[in-house]
Amino acid sequence: MGESRRHKQLLEHVQATIGPVHGVVDCGPAFGVHVELFHVPPTEGKRFHVLTTAGVSDRAQAVPEGEENGCARVELLIGLDDSWPVDEKGFITETWPLRLLDVIGRFPHEQEAWLSLGHTIPNGQPPEPFFPEGPAGVLVLPPVALMPEVEWVEIDGEPVRFMALVPVYKDELEFKVQRGVDALLERFDKRDINEVFSKERPRVAGGIFDLL
Repeated sequence: MGESRRHKQLLEHVQATIGPVHGVVDCGPAFGVHVELFHVPPTEGKRFHVLTTAGVSDRAQAVPEGEENGCARVELLIGLDDSWPVDEKGFITETWPLRLLDVIGRFPHEQEAWLSLGHTIPNGQPPEPFFPEGPAGVLVLPPVALMPEVEWVEIDGEPVRFMALVPVYKDELEFKVQRGVDALLERFDKRDINEVFSKERPRVAGGIFDLL
């Protein structure tokens, strides 16, 4: 009962701050959480899809003691531009963004770890692209393409933070390791890169970029 109540409150928050939920994918229970995915399609004022988790925050993360930037209960989201392929019902047809949210959402509970802003998660070791010539991992950042109220919500008296998964390419993962997250974010800012992923988005590392 508590789980369904929390998910209802998360649904209400998503619909109030992002838009009407068009579809729900039930990913089922594992590692102490029951994850659902909400799909908010493009609207007149928001020309991109948003996929969010609901259920990652059912269980607290193992945030290290004294870690100021950590939040024990989190949910995740990703944006996809409005050119993304959808089926006749308007639902996302490519499955890797859905798997990404589900797998990374369970990661801290499976590994007794934690997710926070600035963390990167590669798709395997060595990192493999999610699709041919595509990103090979994600960077965890605050959502900036959505209204500020999206980021925080109180559920059962505890703060829950919505964090964005920003797909990054293999050379960008390497750049972040070598030069730090601030250097990568500086390049993102120059090209207006945020949580809304487009297959056309420019890469900011590798080759001539690393000479800049």
